[in-house]
Amino acid sequence: MPNKPGYQQTIKYKEYRRRYRQRPEVKARKREYAQSYEGKLRIRNYGRVYRSNHRFYLNEKSKEQYKKRKTLTIHIIQEIYEENIKQYGTLTCYLCLKPICFGDDHLDHKIPLSRGGNNEKYNLGVTHKHCNLCKRTRTPDEYWLSAPILKQSERASAP
Repeated sequence: MPNKPGYQQTIKYKEYRRRYRQRPEVKARKREYAQSYEGKLRIRNYGRVYRSNHRFYLNEKSKEQYKKRKTLTIHIIQEIYEENIKQYGTLTCYLCLKPICFGDDHLDHKIPLSRGGNNEKYNLGVTHKHCNLCKRTRTPDEYWLSAPILKQSERASAP
């Protein structure tokens, strides 16, 4: 590699760029841009744009999961909420079995998408916002073991 023409120039240029980026005025300008509205939008959208442009370069396992994933429609969401209300009488969190106030609800994947779950009706449930965010990428059983909100007898009766 070192014998190729222009190799030393490339190393010098990389070193120059590295030193340039370490300068205080450059760091300040970069920090200011990142805190601006335009910078925040660009940073926030970077992952989305990258994934959408590179979705065909995924490994084989990811491609299979991408194909298997069923889209989540408004009809499926409506069915989940209706079943929850029929089962409990009011909108109730399936993790803590407490009623949910208006606007405090989340639709949760019982088996997370990151662990091979899907958007089928049987894999979805209604939860409190707080319960869903605390659950993260765990299954309900793992969540109940780590956050013992319910008594053992209440858990046995939970769906």
